[in-house]
Amino acid sequence: MDKRKTNGNEKGFTLIELLAVFAILGIIIAIAVPSIGNIIEDSKRSL
Repeated sequence: MDKRKTNGNEKGFTLIELLAVFAILGIIIAIAVPSIGNIIEDSKRSL
C-alpha cells in the first residue's frame, strides 16, 4: 500500500532520477575534459 497521493499529474523528478542524471553527466565530463585538453594542445602546436 502506497501512502503517497497520486492523481496522475505529478510534476518534477525524484531524487534518484536527478542523481542518475548527475552521475551520467559527471562520467561524460570526466571523459571529455582530457580530450578537450589534447585538442587545445594540438592546436597550440600547429600555430
